[in-house]
Amino acid sequence: MRKIFNLFIIGALVVSASSCKKYLDINDNPNTPTTNTPDLVLPQALVSTAFLTTTYNNTGAWQAGYQANAGGFGAFGVVWTYNYSTGDNNGLWTSVYDNANDYQYIINNTSISDVTVNFNAVARIMKSYIFLKLVDQYGNVPYSEALKGASNVTPKYDKDADVYKALYDDLTVAIGGIDANVVGAKPIATSGTNTVDVLFGTNSFFPTSSFSNALEMAKWRAFANTLRLKILVKCKGTVNDAWATGKTLTGAFLTDDAIVNPGFGAISGKANTWFTNFAWTVTGGAGGLGQQQLPTPFALSFYNGVKITDNTRGKLMYQGFPSVKKNQLGVDAEPIDRAPTGSAWFTGTSTGQNATSTGIMKGINAGMPLMLAAESYFIQAEAAVVGVGGVSAANAQNLFDLGIEKSFVYLAEGPTNAPGTNGTTDRTAYQTANPGNALVNFPTAGTVEQKKEAIITQKWIALNFVTCDEGFAEFRRTTYPRIVNGSSDGTLSFASTKSVSTRTDKLPVRSVYPSSEYSLNSANVPSVGPFTDRIFWDLN
Repeated sequence: MRKIFNLFIIGALVVSASSCKKYLDINDNPNTPTTNTPDLVLPQALVSTAFLTTTYNNTGAWQAGYQANAGGFGAFGVVWTYNYSTGDNNGLWTSVYDNANDYQYIINNTSISDVTVNFNAVARIMKSYIFLKLVDQYGNVPYSEALKGASNVTPKYDKDADVYKALYDDLTVAIGGIDANVVGAKPIATSGTNTVDVLFGTNSFFPTSSFSNALEMAKWRAFANTLRLKILVKCKGTVNDAWATGKTLTGAFLTDDAIVNPGFGAISGKANTWFTNFAWTVTGGAGGLGQQQLPTPFALSFYNGVKITDNTRGKLMYQGFPSVKKNQLGVDAEPIDRAPTGSAWFTGTSTGQNATSTGIMKGINAGMPLMLAAESYFIQAEAAVVGVGGVSAANAQNLFDLGIEKSFVYLAEGPTNAPGTNGTTDRTAYQTANPGNALVNFPTAGTVEQKKEAIITQKWIALNFVTCDEGFAEFRRTTYPRIVNGSSDGTLSFASTKSVSTRTDKLPVRSVYPSSEYSLNSANVPSVGPFTDRIFWDLN
């Protein structure tokens, strides 16, 4: 008898995300200043963001062709059809606004121009980070009138293109506060013996002897600058084109993986729930969600030689590569492959509850990534090609190569994030193994559009099961990696075989606003459809 589970399965991840409030034992109400302070709220807010990204990642993995249903499971519903209603994907919406309230509390109780500037700047950066995710799934959202509590419970919806501009401006304010170097500014790395900055304030990035608040804030500035460049790149060629083209950024971009780790471990309530949901639980059982899905033939084609030969990352990503169990989304007629017994397919080269693995899951104590350095370099490479942000066109190939290198490095790392490979050596071997392939060897891509295709395809590969929602956003924006519309060949299209989409690519373009918005904010919430109402940067 087939096992049935109730989708949307990301609900399990949403539940897990809520547990991060308990992780650091913080008061649940961020609007009570008598019991909370910014240095108490910030660490739990950062952990909340990490769990939020797993919800977006899993949703994007279905949408963008990274994963499909495994054999032995049914009732996938809208995961198969894409016919989202007001009851689907709600965790994407609620998790952002819940998390944004935490960051807004910090902003409201600090200043960008006094000794609390570091907290204020970080909160602005993180609020911008999560709102970018929200806009990329929903388009128009409440922003300018949102997060005001009881003073405005029916905020207006701002246009998605305008929210992008507002986020850019807030990131610019944050960078200005960091650059001002306010005398006596309170460090955010620690409060007493407790780690506050669980993203860039840990020794994962600095040897103990070299850590300083200045270096920590330089990491935050680079993260903010990368988010600004990401906004400019996505605005190129849209209604925001002139606005984006006229901006030049100064200062560094992200060169390290941005990974949250408050001290995850094999303890109930304090584990990396990305690992426990998909790989192994703290008691040694198999993570349930990992048994319900498999990689797609489309995703595997970028490793197994169908489109690109990539044995190194293939082995780091997938158990038993190249003989990997797989399925195309929507195929449910037996016999179809079932997930490997006792472990998720993407735990890389090591299995078991106490695994210290490479690949994606890495370990129960591993940190949870918000943005990879690989993504930063691919953003810079595209900026160089299309001419935004002041990134030199002459650097495009080097930035492209660095993006590939950083992807190899991340996958080869263990749970402590110590470098596990020489990215340059692996990248060189990869390009040698794919002679003449313009998706791998940048000089072979002759036109601007071919260069964009190479960059976005490599970004899509690097984001595999890390931030898949970004992979789907990039596909909608650019149509890369390229698919063949209407093809029944699972290596040529990742669209579900049960799709009811009216589009030629048989895919969705957005999520639908939750029912709570139609009940509580009916005068403002737009009426939208999952196949018709595109995000402003989606011109395809």
